[in-house]
Amino acid sequence: MNYLRNNWTFILVILFLTFSVILISKCETPKQKHSEWRYEVHGYVIHNGKPHDAIWFSDTIEIGENYLRYENTDGTEVVIPSPYVLIDHQYDKVIKDTTPAF
Repeated sequence: MNYLRNNWTFILVILFLTFSVILISKCETPKQKHSEWRYEVHGYVIHNGKPHDAIWFSDTIEIGENYLRYENTDGTEVVIPSPYVLIDHQYDKVIKDTTPAF
């Protein structure tokens, strides 16, 4: 029995191939995933006297001698002391600053 002669089998195969192509085309690459923000900063915050990992996302930053600074959309200033890891997604560049904080 030839399966492609059956109309329902043919329709199901076409639908499967169509949805497979749609799903594959919607997949994001790692670069596309982070394209919403230019900079990604991995660092630490102190909460209750203990350091905790933290991640910040921004489009503009200012790099100081041993800190990073940026402003939130509401105008508040965020200062991230070193050590930190800065990832520039525009140029796929990673900058590590391991100097002691302030």
